[in-house]
Amino acid sequence: MAVVRGAEVVSLRIYDLSAHARLTPIMTIAVRQPADFLAHYLNGLLDAVNPGPYYLRIVDGNGRPILEIWTPGPGHGGYAVARKYAGCNLVTQDGLGIPPPCPSH
Repeated sequence: MAVVRGAEVVSLRIYDLSAHARLTPIMTIAVRQPADFLAHYLNGLLDAVNPGPYYLRIVDGNGRPILEIWTPGPGHGGYAVARKYAGCNLVTQDGLGIPPPCPSH
């Protein structure tokens, strides 16, 4: 297992929402370099929690929201991403038209 430098779990709660759903992780992760995290590590994290359900919140080192992504299951859910970071990952580019380029990472 590798530790992602500059990423820290701020909170993690696991809920049993219903008899029909899997256990549901609700997590907040703070990252020092949001662009780098979104470009290089987000997909691996999503692979670990898919197919869901889950709720993931990424914040910067000052607690400012970078990304919120949630899904009740495969093919459903949504996300909100800080516009500045919309071009950093294919997940965050979907449906936004032409996103701005990812800040240096």
